[in-house]
Amino acid sequence: MNELIVRPTTDVMATAAPAGDGMPTPAEKAAIILSILDPAEASELLKTFEQKSLLNFARVISSLKPVPAAIMSSVVTEFLTAMGEETNVRGGQEQVRKLLSQFLDDSQIDEILSDVAGRDVRSVWERLGDAPNSKVAAFFQLEHPQTVAIVLSKVRADKAARILEEMERNFAQSAVLRLSRVPNLEPHVIKKVEEVIETEFLSAISRQSGSVKPSELIGDLMNNVSGAARDEFLENLGEVNQELQLEVLRVMFTFADIATRVEARDVAKIVKAVEEDQLMIALKYAQETGNQSFDFIMGNLSKRLAERMREDVEAMDSVKSSEGEAAHMAITNIIQSMAKMGEMKLIENEPE
Repeated sequence: MNELIVRPTTDVMATAAPAGDGMPTPAEKAAIILSILDPAEASELLKTFEQKSLLNFARVISSLKPVPAAIMSSVVTEFLTAMGEETNVRGGQEQVRKLLSQFLDDSQIDEILSDVAGRDVRSVWERLGDAPNSKVAAFFQLEHPQTVAIVLSKVRADKAARILEEMERNFAQSAVLRLSRVPNLEPHVIKKVEEVIETEFLSAISRQSGSVKPSELIGDLMNNVSGAARDEFLENLGEVNQELQLEVLRVMFTFADIATRVEARDVAKIVKAVEEDQLMIALKYAQETGNQSFDFIMGNLSKRLAERMREDVEAMDSVKSSEGEAAHMAITNIIQSMAKMGEMKLIENEPE
C-alpha cells in the first residue's frame, strides 16, 4: 500500500509548478493528502523520499494556505480515483473504507468520507465527543444548565467530566444537579438540539480546524521519524527557511525534551501511564545514547522505584536503535495526549 502512495507523491513533488487558475498544483495536492494522514503514517512515507523531494515538500507545506472544503473534497476524490485505477478498486463507500483502513483509523476515514459525501457520517454526539473540551464548555456555558445537563447525558462520561472541569464551578454544579431530572425528550426536540449544535458549534469548529499551521504539521511529522532522519531534515529545512525551522523546533516534542518540558511532579504520572516493557526499552536506549531524560526520569521517581528500575535497565541486553526510537516515539505520543486532555501541562519550548 505504501508503494502505491509514495510513487505518485514523489513524482508530483519533483515536478511542482505554480497554478494559475486557483486550483492546487500537483505538489500541493500531494501535500494536502499527506496533511490528512496521521503524522505517524505520513512520516513512514517521508522516510522513503529523496532529499530533493523532502525539501520540495517543506517548501510546499510552508506556503500552503487553508484549503476550502470543496477543493479538499476534489483532491481526495481524485486521489482515491487514481488509486482505484491502479489497484482495481471498485466504487462505493465500503470499498473506499476497506482501502483506507489499511493506513488510517476509523475517525480519519469518517472525516474523509464526509468530505467526499459532503456531510459527516457520524452522529452529532460522536463529533461533539471529539471537540476540544474548553470550546465545548465555553459554548454551552452560555446556555441554560438544563440544556447542558441534556448534552452531558448524551456524551461519554469521561468527556462530560472534562467539560465540567472547564466550566465555572457554580454553573457546573447546577448542571450536575439537573442530571438527576433530565426528561425523556421527544425525538423532534432532540433533533432540534442536534441541529443547533450542528449549525452553531460543530460547523464553526470544523472551519477552524482546517487551518493547521505548517510548523505544527511538520513538527508532528518530526516527532515520528528517527533521530538521524529528523536531524538531517531540520538541517535542510534551516537552509531553506530558518524562521520555519525555529517554529518547528518550538512545537516539536521528542524524548529528550522530557527533561526540559515536563514538570518533575508529572514524571510518576507518565511512568504509570506507560506499559512497563515499553518504558524499560525506552530507558535502556536513553541510557545507551546519553539522553538527558534518563537521569531526569530516574531523579523524579521514589528512591525505591528508581533503584529497582536502574537495576532492571542494567540487566537488559543492548537495545536496537529501531526498537529504542519506537519506544521513545510511543512515550512522547502518550505525553502529548495527556497534555491535550489536560492531565498535565508541558513547559513552553524556546529553541536557541
